[in-house]
Amino acid sequence: NALKTVPKEFYSAPSSSSGRYHPADEINKGGLVLHTCRVVAMAKHVGDYYGVSQQESDILRAGLILHDSCKGGEPWNGYAKDHGDVAAAHIAKTEGSNTPEAKLIIQVAANHMAQWSQNADGSRCPRPPANKLDQIASYADYIAAQDNIYVRPAGYDDSYLNKP
Repeated sequence: NALKTVPKEFYSAPSSSSGRYHPADEINKGGLVLHTCRVVAMAKHVGDYYGVSQQESDILRAGLILHDSCKGGEPWNGYAKDHGDVAAAHIAKTEGSNTPEAKLIIQVAANHMAQWSQNADGSRCPRPPANKLDQIASYADYIAAQDNIYVRPAGYDDSYLNKP
């Protein structure tokens, strides 16, 4: 339900406003969705390493699908420094967001930036991971955002890399 109501710009925005901190193929139209797919794929690998349960894996996947869904704020206007909190607030307004699982999904979205979290004014507000799901979410986002690591989510067509 939360994904149905995210700002439409989520689907077409580049992953980064500056062009830094993300692989080059994400600095184009649709790059934010590609980044999101990569973060979800990386969370699966990291979650398997940590031995998360199927329910924890589902919670991570839902929280990370939504983690940057409001990266431009609500309404979308550039890039919001506190976009994790904005996404969390968006999810919290969704029907069914009062369940224990939904509260964890909200937490994953809010805390995905860990020590890099910022307030709306850009001031730092580090959030050390409070639990295993927060830790996996921040690892997955950090690794997938590296400009020298290309995570290949299922179904991703990277055949262009083999062209001269």
